[in-house]
Formats: sequence, structure tokens, C-alpha cells
Amino acid sequence: MESTPIGSDKASWRGAIAGVLAPTSIALILMTFLPDFSEPLSTIVKYAAPLLWVAAVVALVRFDQPAPLAIGAAAAYALAFVLPAETSHDVPGYMAFAFGVQVVPVAWLANPAFVIGLAMYQGGRMGEAFAASGLALLLALTTLVTLDMDVGLGFAVWAVAPALLALAAARRWSPSQA
Repeated sequence: MESTPIGSDKASWRGAIAGVLAPTSIALILMTFLPDFSEPLSTIVKYAAPLLWVAAVVALVRFDQPAPLAIGAAAAYALAFVLPAETSHDVPGYMAFAFGVQVVPVAWLANPAFVIGLAMYQGGRMGEAFAASGLALLLALTTLVTLDMDVGLGFAVWAVAPALLALAAARRWSPSQA
């Protein structure tokens, strides 16, 4: 018998994730491209968006199945939000998340790629999970090429999360799923 993550079927958790990620992504993009984005709304988005993303990641994790690498990937992703992402300016991970879309938009796309990979992993689609998490890792690493910054432990943990997920998917991926 196949167990599902939180919710009664796969459609419900996909809807829950889309319901969280789409509005926060739109709000972050509005903050980037509309200079007159209201200050109170900007402050709410700055702090709420990272929390909603972490909640979405945690909601995708199936604790009823032994998948330590996938659980480790989700935990690393969540932990990266509270660790320092950049050390010379003391930028915590949640601030890097909230403003990363403005500074390094290509690298920021690692966030939705990771969550899509986690959703695919939890849905049993290991090939897609591997591809999405591999893409997330490559996108995250573009930060090192595009920015001259002192990366902190939070950045390293953030970059390890998709690597762990790719490894988890590769271990469970069978040729018959291809």
C-alpha cells in the first residue's frame, strides 16, 4: 500500500505546494521589479516568504518511509534559512532567500527547482526528482560564479540540500522508471 504525504492524495499536496509557492514567488518578483512596492507588504513578504517555503518543504517530507537522504535534504534546506548565507555583511539565509531574486535571479531559481525535485521524489518520480535536484544544485552554484561574496555556512548547507536529494533519487531510481 502506497502512503502519501500530508493530504489524502497526490493532487492535494501538489495543490498545497502550488498554493504556497506561487503567491510567495509572485510577491518576491513584485518586490524586485516594482520600485514602489509598498513597504509594509515588502516587510511581510521578506519574513513570511521564507517561512512559507520551509513549511512547504516540511509538508512534502514523508516521515513514514525510511528515506534519510531525502529527509536530510529537506532538513538542510530548512536549516539554511537560519544560518549565515554571506559572512562579510552578516546576511542570514532567510534574507538571502527574500532578496536573492533581486541580486542573483538565476541562482534563486534553485529554490523552486529543489521543491519541485522534492515533490517529484515524494510522488515516486525518481528520474524527474534527480533532474530537478541536479538543476537546483547547478543553479545554486551559479552564485559562486556571479557574485564576489564570502559564502557562509548557510550557503553551503543550502547547496548541499539538492545534492542530497539527487543522491536520494538516484539510489531509488530503477531503469524501469525511465
